[in-house]
Amino acid sequence: MSLADRVVGISELALALGRSEQWIKRQWLNLHMEEGMPRKLPTNWVWPRKAMENWIEQQGAVFSQESIEHVTPLNPDLKIITLTENQMLRDRYSKARAV
Repeated sequence: MSLADRVVGISELALALGRSEQWIKRQWLNLHMEEGMPRKLPTNWVWPRKAMENWIEQQGAVFSQESIEHVTPLNPDLKIITLTENQMLRDRYSKARAV
């Protein structure tokens, strides 16, 4: 195993957590302080692989594609309501800006 294999980069971590790299950059210190996430290495946006793997397993945050596919899709009626409300808000606030 090379040294490069002993660290987790931010892109790999973002994929594993289902978050964006920007989110991780904003939240990693909070996650460290509040959730026990391992500290990143001071040289870059990388973390010790074994420590990060252990932390993720403790959090239960690893999702396989199969587990994601089993999530219930949004109720079609709720989707219509949401789209309607979004349009009403856009109309309301676009009129307010025009004044």
